Amino acid sequence: MSGLAALHGPVRPEWTCVTCGDPWPCHTRKRQLKDLCRCDVRLLRNYLTPYLRDARVDLVDVELAEITDRFLGWCGRPLDRPSVDDRPGGAGGGASPEGGAGGRPALPG
Repeated sequence: MSGLAALHGPVRPEWTCVTCGDPWPCHTRKRQLKDLCRCDVRLLRNYLTPYLRDARVDLVDVELAEITDRFLGWCGRPLDRPSVDDRPGGAGGGASPEGGAGGRPALPG
């Protein structure tokens, strides 16, 4: 990958965006990946799974459910619906807007 997509890559072992400093994948990278994968959720998840595996090794103080949501949870929902990491306050940011009937259960803790 080249051009703008390469600019929003991860900085390891912190897993922050090299350009904006937000948790990676940042919002810009998510948008780029959705465009690149033409919103094919399976393709997007297949692309991100190796990153998830590496992040699980590096981010030892982060709950597995939080890492999984950060790397894969957003793939099947519109980007205007924030994930746990995208909300103000991060994982401690209150009730999940995706919760409820037909939604994703809120993460514990």
